[in-house]
Amino acid sequence: MQNQLTTYLRAGYPGLAVISSEEARAEAEIAAACSSLKRSLHAWSSSEGLVDTKEGRVTPCPDPLEVLQLLDRLFASDSPRHVVLLRDLQLHLDQTDPMLIRRLKDILRIAKSNGHALILLGCRLKLPPELEHEITHVDFSLPDAAKLGTVLDGILKSAKLKAPHDAIREAALQSALGLTTTEAENAFALSVVETNGIDHRRVKPTCDPSSRPPKPSRPASCGSTR
Repeated sequence: MQNQLTTYLRAGYPGLAVISSEEARAEAEIAAACSSLKRSLHAWSSSEGLVDTKEGRVTPCPDPLEVLQLLDRLFASDSPRHVVLLRDLQLHLDQTDPMLIRRLKDILRIAKSNGHALILLGCRLKLPPELEHEITHVDFSLPDAAKLGTVLDGILKSAKLKAPHDAIREAALQSALGLTTTEAENAFALSVVETNGIDHRRVKPTCDPSSRPPKPSRPASCGSTR
């Protein structure tokens, strides 16, 4: 994702959206893209407010309209260039607040004029018609074998286990493809607890019904007949 995001930011796209449940991994790639472009990164959530990620300065503003008012001033100049990450803004857009939609369109116009950008981050993206052509979706793929290998190495180090043979490691990583980093971490950890090692047959999402132990059969009722 980082390369695509960097390209969009360099091209001056004012509104981007990253759809993923892997918030931490997505934010790390966004931060890397901003660092490579020497852009100032800010992050907002209704719980934390607006945070300057470099200075650590926090401005409390739980209401999205409040943060957009702050961005009106932040985006007024074209230097330095800012990227603002908006966590879960989609949840507020679901309420179809006309003022929020209008203010967001205004901010996107200012961002476009002065070289800034907004990035929406969340598990889903359902935009009102007024914003459908204002926000560009950025692909964020699930972790590949290399990234999953880093997760596996971390679990093995934490458990103080030796690295498995290459064939066992490769089988485990192949089984983990299609999982998020959190799911893979949980699956690797579960394998370690249950087998004291890595078994690719245990590497699957914990929500997978086949990974759950069978339910005990219900005992036959006795003395119920009259």
